Amino acid sequence: MEESKKIIFFALRHGDSEAMKEGVIASNPTECIENYGLTQNGRKQACNAACHFFEQKKEDLLNHSAVCVRVISSDFKRAAETAALFTETLNDLIKKNLSKESEERYNPINVTHDILLRERYFGEYDKTPIDNYQKIWTNDEMDESQEICGVESCIHVAERARNLINRCSKEATSFEKQFVIFVSHGDTLQIMSTLFNSLSPGKHRHLPHLPTAELRTLGEWASKD
Repeated sequence: MEESKKIIFFALRHGDSEAMKEGVIASNPTECIENYGLTQNGRKQACNAACHFFEQKKEDLLNHSAVCVRVISSDFKRAAETAALFTETLNDLIKKNLSKESEERYNPINVTHDILLRERYFGEYDKTPIDNYQKIWTNDEMDESQEICGVESCIHVAERARNLINRCSKEATSFEKQFVIFVSHGDTLQIMSTLFNSLSPGKHRHLPHLPTAELRTLGEWASKD
């Protein structure tokens, strides 16, 4: 008989960033991998997100022999820093609440980076004021395949999100349960969320806005051995 294993996906948006402080759209990989990291407040937000997650999932997290946590992040600096701080804080909290014997057997959670989680590319709107987001979102709702001014379409963002989710669901694991946390960006995660809510990608703004450093449950995925 096949054993069903549960995969629960989460979205964690990066914390407050230097780009947000400047009020500009920052989506070009050539700049964002090395620049536009977290502000001091953003760093605190990332740590607080880990504390909240620990309190919500404490029982599962301390059952580390049966539950696996994976943190997968965009390689943009603001997301990578969020993932690193979140994971470091979460590891510390878990270890502090384990017995000495269990702590010795504990394998720390690590961060992996994946370009599929990069920010949506905003074309000619890159490095322009963030007020331009609304223009893009209005166009999205009218045509989810639109690429006006070189903007990456909702369809394309949804496709790369779907590819990552499918890949994670197929990767072998011996654990009864997995928590997969995607650390990414506002539009990427909003569009990803449509895949779990039976919405077309262009309607991503019909879903509740995902604030900075908020960790939100996306949904479950059952894989078969």
